[in-house]
Amino acid sequence: MGGKDLNFIIKKFNLGNFNLLNFNKSGKNKDAKRFEVAKLLGADAIINVQEQDPLPLIKELTGGGPEAGVDTVVDCTSHAGNAPTLLSVEATKRKGGIMVAQAEAPTFQDFPIGRLTRKYMTLKSARGHSFEAVEKGLQIIASHQFPLEEMRTHTFGLKDVDTAIRAVAGEGISDAIHVSVLPWE
Repeated sequence: MGGKDLNFIIKKFNLGNFNLLNFNKSGKNKDAKRFEVAKLLGADAIINVQEQDPLPLIKELTGGGPEAGVDTVVDCTSHAGNAPTLLSVEATKRKGGIMVAQAEAPTFQDFPIGRLTRKYMTLKSARGHSFEAVEKGLQIIASHQFPLEEMRTHTFGLKDVDTAIRAVAGEGISDAIHVSVLPWE
C-alpha cells in the first residue's frame, strides 16, 4: 500500500493511518478521541458507520463513477459480524482490488464469492505477525515520524489492571485508545 493507491482500513477499536471506519456494534459513540488521533496520524477521511452509510462516502471519496472504489481493504475488526467483509467486497474498485480479512467466524453463509470473482479480487488472510513485522514496527516507533504517543491515552498501576482492561473495552473511561500498565506504580 502506498503511492497513489487508494486504501482503507476498517478498525473496530484501534487506528489505521489511511482511512478509518468505526464498526462498533454496541452503538455507543466512544470513538471521538480515536478519530481525532487518526487524523493526527494522517487519515484522509474518517467514516463513523453509526452515523453515516459508508459505501456512498467511499465511492464519493474515490472519485465517483463506475470505476470508483479503493485498491486495498484491510479488515482489522474483531467480533463485528459479516458487515465489514460485505462492505469490503463492495468498496473495492471495479476490478483487481485486494481484500485482507481476519474474520474469526468458521463459516460465512451467503458469502458473495460471485461478486468477488467478477471483480477479479484477491482475498488474503491475516492472522498474527512475524518477527520482521515487530522489528519494522519498532523502527517506525523509534523514528518519531508519527505522533504515536497520542495513541496511549492512559496509564495505570498494577493495582488498577481491571480498570485498564475495561477502559480499552470502552467501559468506564470513554476516550481510552491504548493504555499502559506500569507495575511499579
